[in-house]
Amino acid sequence: MEHGAIDGVMRFLRGVAALGLAVSAGGAVILVLEANGPEPVSVMAGRGPGSVMLLASDAVGDAPFTAPFAVDLGLDPALLATPPRSSALVESPHHRHSTADLIVATELASALGSGEGDASRLSILRIERTVGGVVGLRALLSDLDDRNGDRLDDDGRFTVTALDGSAVCVTLGAPRVLTRSLGSPIDVDGVPTSGVSWSPFGPCFDSVDPGHGADVRVATSPGTYGGMVTGDVCDVSVLSGTLAADDRLAAAWGAPLEVAATYLRDFIDTLTPVVLLADTAVTDHELRGDRVASRQAILQRGTAVLVDPVGVPRVRCMSGSPLRAPQPLPDDVQFRGEPWPGFSLDVIRRVPAGDRMVKSFVLIDVRTGHSVIKPAGIEGILARLAGPIATPASS
Repeated sequence: MEHGAIDGVMRFLRGVAALGLAVSAGGAVILVLEANGPEPVSVMAGRGPGSVMLLASDAVGDAPFTAPFAVDLGLDPALLATPPRSSALVESPHHRHSTADLIVATELASALGSGEGDASRLSILRIERTVGGVVGLRALLSDLDDRNGDRLDDDGRFTVTALDGSAVCVTLGAPRVLTRSLGSPIDVDGVPTSGVSWSPFGPCFDSVDPGHGADVRVATSPGTYGGMVTGDVCDVSVLSGTLAADDRLAAAWGAPLEVAATYLRDFIDTLTPVVLLADTAVTDHELRGDRVASRQAILQRGTAVLVDPVGVPRVRCMSGSPLRAPQPLPDDVQFRGEPWPGFSLDVIRRVPAGDRMVKSFVLIDVRTGHSVIKPAGIEGILARLAGPIATPASS
């Protein structure tokens, strides 16, 4: 095949892959993050819950609180590295936030899939050496069985059990060569391109249907949000400086969150910059003179936000607007704004706030699909930015 023909085929495949990811892994899920306890109602009501604003990841909105302080990641939202639709890869009812799940997600999976060749053809000896070298004495390896004498595990699965008793079942599959060549770290069926996946539903001999127990996922579960290993996705110092310079603005900004102006800096320091990996319903706010109006909105996946220590979005970084948990969407909902490719209300996934404050978030790198451990809160002057501040989309 001539070089020009090859280029044409690759362009076609890239387009098909982008469309498939946008529809099947992206906007087809609306995430509803529900806060613990009663939601504050100390602001003026705007449009009712029957009217929902669609806010693209690069849009400022009608009445922003501040200038944008979101970082321009230069990513097509349709191609973001997203957690798969298969809940088995990111949810853990066996032990919520289990030690074994974190070990595999943050260390072992990438080590098993980083070598040359087919991960499904790894010898038992190599598996034992890789697990031993990465995990050491923190976990035990079991369920390796070679009955036919070929030095390979018969079913390509084994169990990793942490010292606290939590366990996951790791599966070594064939790498997704085409998907990797198209630049995507996760295939449309939810399997990483390395072929290495895992179920946190317990040991291999006791694994259950991934759909069972999906309601135990919480806002702080590994893989709920994205990030960048190269730095933060929001310049939080801009937000703090803007609010500190304007007492009126500070009072209005803190009202929806029930935070007094004198405590805003301390409150902001508890927030963590992340990227939404699914279209997310929120209660957004607009500044109308001296008053704050609430409105229901859906934020596009790829939007940079600040989340609190239990994983609930509290600030939108493109507009500086405070966020709260959304109101229920009625059947006759009407949308304002332009829907993005792949937007749909077909699947609404309700996720409660975390049951405890976390010291760190396990994020998915939006460029590589690998896990990133992000300490909760702002590191002040030590914070790094992943790129320049985003330029608002023109209306």
